[in-house]
Amino acid sequence: MALNEEERRERHRARSRAWALKNPDYQKEYYRANKERILRERRPANEEDAERQRGWNRRHRARCPDKVRAAARLYREEHPGESLERARRYRQTAKGRATAARRDAKRRAILGDTECTLTHEEWEQILERNKHRCYYCGKKLKRLTMDHVVPLSKGGKHTKENIVPACKSCNSRKYNHLWFLC
Repeated sequence: MALNEEERRERHRARSRAWALKNPDYQKEYYRANKERILRERRPANEEDAERQRGWNRRHRARCPDKVRAAARLYREEHPGESLERARRYRQTAKGRATAARRDAKRRAILGDTECTLTHEEWEQILERNKHRCYYCGKKLKRLTMDHVVPLSKGGKHTKENIVPACKSCNSRKYNHLWFLC
């Protein structure tokens, strides 16, 4: 019985997947041994190839966001400081400065439309009241951020009643959501 081209490819893919599952370390070792050659061959030859690769990357990030986040987290753990250095270099580029300017302008616009009565002394009192601990996770840190309980984008005010101390990760995780405080 002759197989058509698509059936032959699918059978080959199935055998390859089965072999890869039985030999999980082989690909890692092969990559380590041939990393320079593999990376050189992956480079796009022209702009059309580069655009095809960018399209695949966008689709992959949309299809597997958890997998992409886990891989990024693992990379940051294995290469501490490297992502900070990359971010620092990006902020020094024209595109990075423009992004920061847009972000800052948006924040100033939001703050301009709301009541802003929080003083530095009031912020210090809030920190003392919470014993320099993150309101959400309870970690004691030297540098805590101001988190708006009712976010500015949802009509919250920049006042002492609407501010709690939060570590950067909790503040980022909360984003602009409303959390019930106990």
